[in-house]
Amino acid sequence: MKNVSFYAPGAKFYENEYHKNNREKFKSISISGNNCILNCPHCGGQMLKNMINAETPQRLSDICDNLISEGCEGILLSGGCNKAASVDLMPFCDVISKISKKIKIAVHCGFATNDTLLGLKNSGVSTVFFDVIGSAQTIKSILGINADVNDYAEKLLYMKKIGLECSPHIIIGLDYGKIKGEYA
Repeated sequence: MKNVSFYAPGAKFYENEYHKNNREKFKSISISGNNCILNCPHCGGQMLKNMINAETPQRLSDICDNLISEGCEGILLSGGCNKAASVDLMPFCDVISKISKKIKIAVHCGFATNDTLLGLKNSGVSTVFFDVIGSAQTIKSILGINADVNDYAEKLLYMKKIGLECSPHIIIGLDYGKIKGEYA
């Protein structure tokens, strides 16, 4: 039997009888600042507003060194998407490789290319957060990309093939609250 883990975003504070997060132990960093070229209805760039900006590899390295010295245990590395719904992480892979030896790195990569996924694997990231969308219509209308459910399944299979730890995000109701394909 496999364990299922659930995570609360570090940008928000949660406290209930089951969980209390410490926002200082896990920080969210954007490699695109507040910029998102895709600017899709999924978040309209809103998720980037609470993230630390690190728009260059050197800035990312400096920020992580500072966070580590303050007791941070992990980071979410993400950013705004390009027109293909992917976060442009390849220019950061060398510095990610150095940082991953000192701190846990989770990456939200969007609909990344296989080259990017392999680069992340080789960089030593702990896990990749990957959105799973259950409807081709939702993929087209919300993200505006020419992909379908099978393309997403192929990305998951590729990550498994190369041994890249993946934490799928099953996005229920992405199409303005309508459930389309999430049960499949």
